[in-house]
Parts: sequence; C-alpha cells; structure tokens
Amino acid sequence: MADGAGQETIYLINQIQPGKIAIAALGLDYIRNIQKSIRFGKKGHSAIVDGQGNIMAHPNLEWQRQMKNIAKVKPVAKMMAGETGVTTFYSPAVKMDMISGFTTVPTTGWGIMVPQPLSELEENAGGVKRAALALVIFGLVVAGVISWLLSGLLVRPVEAVVQAAREIEDGFLEARVPRPSPHAPVEFQELGYAFNAMARDIGTVMLQHDRIQNELRQAHDELELRVQERTQELTDEIAERKKAEDSVRRSEERFRGAIESMQEGFALFDADDKLVALNDEYRRVSPVAQNILEKGGTFEDVFRANVARGVIEEAQGREEEFIRERMEQHNNPSGPIIRRFTDGTWYMIVESKTPEGGTAISFIDITELKLAEEALNASRMRFKDYAEVASDWFWEMDEELRFSYFSGRNFQLTGYNPEDLIGKTRAELANENLEDPRWREHFADLLAHRPFRDFSYQLTNPTGEVLHISISGTPVFDADGEFQGYRGTGTNVTSQVKSEEALREAMEEAKFANLAKTEFLANMSHELRTPLNSVIGFSDLLMDEKTSSLGPDKASEYVLDINNSGKHLLELINDILDIARIERGLLELNEKKLDVPLLMASCQRLVYDRAFDAGVELKTEVSKALPPLLADELRIKQILLNLLSNAIKFTPQGGSINFKADIDEEEHFQLSVADTGIGIAPEHIETALTDFGQVDGTLARKYDGAGLGLPLSKKLAELHGGELIIVSKPGSGTTVTVRFPSERTIGTVS
Repeated sequence: MADGAGQETIYLINQIQPGKIAIAALGLDYIRNIQKSIRFGKKGHSAIVDGQGNIMAHPNLEWQRQMKNIAKVKPVAKMMAGETGVTTFYSPAVKMDMISGFTTVPTTGWGIMVPQPLSELEENAGGVKRAALALVIFGLVVAGVISWLLSGLLVRPVEAVVQAAREIEDGFLEARVPRPSPHAPVEFQELGYAFNAMARDIGTVMLQHDRIQNELRQAHDELELRVQERTQELTDEIAERKKAEDSVRRSEERFRGAIESMQEGFALFDADDKLVALNDEYRRVSPVAQNILEKGGTFEDVFRANVARGVIEEAQGREEEFIRERMEQHNNPSGPIIRRFTDGTWYMIVESKTPEGGTAISFIDITELKLAEEALNASRMRFKDYAEVASDWFWEMDEELRFSYFSGRNFQLTGYNPEDLIGKTRAELANENLEDPRWREHFADLLAHRPFRDFSYQLTNPTGEVLHISISGTPVFDADGEFQGYRGTGTNVTSQVKSEEALREAMEEAKFANLAKTEFLANMSHELRTPLNSVIGFSDLLMDEKTSSLGPDKASEYVLDINNSGKHLLELINDILDIARIERGLLELNEKKLDVPLLMASCQRLVYDRAFDAGVELKTEVSKALPPLLADELRIKQILLNLLSNAIKFTPQGGSINFKADIDEEEHFQLSVADTGIGIAPEHIETALTDFGQVDGTLARKYDGAGLGLPLSKKLAELHGGELIIVSKPGSGTTVTVRFPSERTIGTVS
C-alpha cells in the first residue's frame, strides 16, 4: 500500500506484547531494480507479485504504478496456489503466447515469474533444450538471488534483533543489535528492542529456505522433462510438416468448395486485413470485391467501394464518418450488425477473428425476417394505441398472481403510476374486507386459474378518493399447458356506482315523498275537513228555514265560527304556498330594521288569549338595549307565531312558556321559545322538521295540526341565513331557538 508520500511500501506488523505492536516499512525500489535486471530471451521479461496477485515489479510501468491485479494470469494463479513449476499462457502485456517458469516464497506468499515468448522457443527448436536448461538455471539463480536478497534485507537484520532479544531475555542486558549493512533499507536501521517479537516471525522465512530449494529442484526436473517432451513434439511436427503441407492444400480446396456452397455471403481477410477468399454470394452483393481480391486490396478498400456505390442507406450524407465507425467495428468485432441497403434489403453481418489474427465475415439476407418484425412492431403499436385510447385499461399478472403490466389508461383513470402497482397482488390494492364471500370466491377463481368477468371492488386512489373498479380476466397458458398468469381489462365504474346509489337514494326519497304525500293528504283531509264542516254546517243552519227564527246573538256566533274556520283554512293554504315558494326559490324577503321588543310584544298579544284559555303562563324576557335586526318583519312574525302556537298546543295546563330575545358573544341575534310541555324524543326531531311531518301521524292523534309550522319556520330562518335549533327531552319541555348571522345585527350592544 502507499505511504504518506504516495510511494508503494511494504509494511511488517507484529504484536510484541499485549497492548504494543511493532511496525516496519520497506520500499519497493530495491525489489523493482532486481526485476529490471531479470529477463530471458529477446522479448522475455520478469514480474514479481504479492500473495493476492498484485504487481510489485513489472516492465509495464503503468501496471506497476497501479499495482494491477493479474491473479487471473495462469502462472500467477498457480503461484497464488503455492505451486512452483513451468507453464504456458497468453500474456496480455505483450499480447502473445508465452512459456514461464515460476516459484513462490512460502512465508510471504510472494511469487516471481520469468516468461519468454513461445515463438522464440519454437524458432530455436534446435537449441530448445539448452535454452530451457538455461531458463531453469537462470530461474534457479534468480530465485536464489531473490531468496538471498530477501534473507539479507529481511531475515539477517531481524535475526540480529532476535539474537539480541534472546540474550537480553537470558540476562545479558548489555546485548546490542550489530550495526546493519549500509545497503540495508533505512527502515531496518531504526529497528530497536520493539521488533524482538516480530523477528521470530520473520526468522521463519529462513527456516523455509531448504523447502524452497527442494521445490526449485523439483521445478527444474519438471521443466527439463517438459522441455524434452516439447522437443520431441517439435521433432514430430517437423517430420509431419511436409505431410501437413499436402493436407493444407487439400484443406484449402475443401475450404473453397465449402464456402462456395454456403447460402450466406462469406469473405476471409488475413492478419494484414487483405481479402484472401470470398464466395459467389459475396460477389453478388459486392461486385467490386473480386477486383479488389485480385489486386490484394483490404477490407477498407471493399467497404469504401460499396459506400461509393451508394448501396448503404446509413452512409448517405456522412460517408467518411460512417467509414470510420465501420472500421472501428471491424477492428473490434462485438456482435452482429443489422444493416439496410438502399434497395430495401436487410442483411445481418457477423464478423469474428481467426486464430491467425485475420477476420472472417459472413452475412445473410434477413429481409423477410425484418419485414415480419416490422409487421409485428406495427401490430404491437396498433395494440398499444388501442390500449391507450380505449375507455378501459389492460393489465397482466405473472404466474404468482402479481401485476406485471398496466396500460397508460390505468394512470388516467385511477391516478396510480404503473411502477407503483407492478409486483403487487390485487389483495394488496383492495380497500375492502378480504374475508367477504365475494373476495373468497374471486381468490378461489384465481388459484384455480378460471376466467372471471365483472368482478367489482373498491380502490383508494393516491388522493384518498374511493374508486369502484370492475375487472375481467382470462388465464394464460403456454404451449405445454403451464400456467403463465392472467391478462384482462379494468374499468372505473365509480360514476356508474354513484349513479346507481343516487338512483337508489332518489327512489328512497320518492318513496319517502310518496309516504309524506300520503300522510299529508291524510292530515289535510283532517285539517281541511274540520273547518269546512264548521263553515258548511253553520251556513246550512243559517239558511235553514226551521232555524230562521234564530236570534241575532246566535246568528252572530255562527257567523264568527264560519269566519274563524275560513281564517284557519287561509292560514293552512298560505303555509302550503309559502313552503312551495321557498322550495322553488320564489319567496323574496322584504328586509328592514326591526324593533325586536316591539315585534315580540305584538306576537305576545296575538297568542295571549289562546295561552290564557289553555291555562299556560306566557313570560317574555328581552335583553336591555337590543340593537335592531335586519330582517323581513312579516316572516319573522310568522316564525315566532308558529313557535308560540306549537308551545301553547303541546304544553299542558299549568305549564309555562318563556319567550326570549338576546345576542350572544359573537353578536348573533337569538329568538327563542322555551316551554315545559310534552317534549320530543331526539330521534323524532328530524321528523318534526320534515314537511308535513307528524311525530304522531295517526288520524286519532291527540294534537291537531298539518305539520307545517316547524318546517316552514326552519325554511324561513334559513332564508335569512340563520338556523333553527331544537333542544328537547320527552316530559321536560322543548326549547326552539332561531339564530341569525351576525351581519344581521345592526350596531353593537351598548
């Protein structure tokens, strides 16, 4: 690893006693100088690596600077395995086949290899044995030198430290480490007593020296044996060469016959990229190639001629740039090339390097395949377009029932991006109880790989809106009948479901309205019949000759009853008309400043006699200095009279009614009528506020009335922007409050 100055350095670390360690640093310059002096043959070199295959010394300086890892190189891999011997391999440094001797230092795991080009060995076959022997001897010498150097640099100074330490341990306290050689690294000159324990570990290197010598001798014997075998092989090869030349000629003839019989175009270029062979199909597609073959031209000559002919569609308008790109592909083939010619044909071109360094090129007409591919792509695009514009979306599941595809309409209709849904199951997306029988049946269909249609469930979209989804799906099987998943469609039926719910609500409302109409007719028949019977009965008496002798007092009484009954009918009809006008938005307010205490006194006078006759005490409570109220006097009076009339009607004899007006802290005007009457159960308040609603709807009910007072009062209060609030408890009385918005309070309370 690098030291503080960025120089590659070897660190030796050892624990000398608990809590203390000793560290030594050794530069690589000395080892690299040794490596530079070692080479074998004209193009041979040497390399020294550490136990992980990282370069410590190498002729390639960039590799050396990076401490490049070459553990995959064959001899390095063997050294890392602790082997010593000879092997052949392809060297990426010099880009040729090599033969190398190699050995390792067992203690450190370092290794040295001395490769030489195999071609040099083959060219000097006659002296191969001597060269091999020299290589072995040289390798042994190099290994011995390295061992000696390692011993001198690492072991001997450390042994001196160990010896001094042992002497100190034996009681000779004056023992000192001898002064090291001036050639020793400066790091060892700084070693002291702290390296005593570490010296024992380094000393073991020397103990392995004999074993290394034995391994080198074994490597020498193995190398000599392999050189003898290779020498015999070369002798046999020379003896076979003449026979091989004849065989090569016959092979060439067979080769030419083979390439001519190929349906594909074929051309062969040698290591210098010259065209050396081609077949008729290549001549047909590239007529200029034959002339270039005869002249000894190159691939670039052939390609430039084709570009000049204008047959390559991609090259038009950018010829030189295209030629550069094509030459780069040709020099570094990486895969097939698909190319379209100007006549509409498509070719697939395949290039590969030959063992001799040349290039073989073949091409085949794939026009029909490309046309089929284009048709398939067009079909896919049509399907995609249909999927994107369809009102539904398309989905697919894999064999584990997890979503694998959604068309774009899904995002438009649900708000979910497809990537948010891919990989999930439908159960993970649903917003319902999965124990519901509908879901259990659906899961059973999925597990049984059965098709399904119009299964509906709820889905919460990213904005929190609950959507209603309807899906249909069909299982997909491969040619062997294996289940592959599902594909199907989905539809957002939220609007349809809401429409159906609205229709059901409308039907319920219509049903309720019909019931209300029936009750209204029943009520009206009672409410209208009673005053009409009075009008008709008393008028008949007045017209009857038998009763014509009635005195004036009796006649006046009958006339008064007829008048009261007519007024009652008029009030009923007016209430009905007012409700109808409010419902249609036709009732307009005639707003002005109202003196509320004066208005309350007027209402009290109108109902006083009725309260007196009923035996009910009527009290009025008005806050002092009330400001004016902006409202319609007639309608406010109508509200108060309705509330007072109801209170009198439903309060038993001896009860009381409190008629009150005040302003709350937020300056809302409040008018309230509180009685001690029979009260209303909380669950019946809504019915009492419904048009024509009656808590007791039977014809034999105790209290008369059309059921219009409270609903009309509520609507009139809301028409003023206010609200009508009922607080009631059966047997304890009822308080009805009309609360107006603060903007209707004119001025402030003093």
